[in-house]
Amino acid sequence: ILLDNDLVAHVDDFGLARLLPKPVNTSSEQRTSSTIAIKGSIGYAAPEYGMGLVASTQGDVYSYCILLLEMITGRRPTDDMFVDDLDLHNYIVDLLLFLEGDENRNMTPGGETINGGREMECIISLFKFGLKCSARLPNDRMRMNEVVRKLHLIKDAFVGVRVH
Repeated sequence: ILLDNDLVAHVDDFGLARLLPKPVNTSSEQRTSSTIAIKGSIGYAAPEYGMGLVASTQGDVYSYCILLLEMITGRRPTDDMFVDDLDLHNYIVDLLLFLEGDENRNMTPGGETINGGREMECIISLFKFGLKCSARLPNDRMRMNEVVRKLHLIKDAFVGVRVH
């Protein structure tokens, strides 16, 4: 998925790890790449790529979740507002503190609850999910199968499906 200047989504693939050749020496967990170029777009490329590590599925998870956070917030990771220590992660943590402390978050401006407040709970779950799977360190991120499972759980909770 790619977003244009109007934040309209276009389909793409997050399989960067599949497109690049595998390194010859696979004995080390933290393999380095023989290329100097950073793999991916600035703001979306996993931090470890800037240190010369090879593309991985954990890097794909990072890129995917940065895009998810961008779609929820409407802010690109390269937004001009992100200066000094403020970045997309800090911005979202601040939003979460505000949302979780808001007693009326389940209410519309007219005073009615919507879907029992599930929209806001879904957004908060997506924020937390996005932060977890876009962690700075690859080992702190979810694996892709966990990403898919968690997104299904969030969707099921939103639509009111009982999870066993």
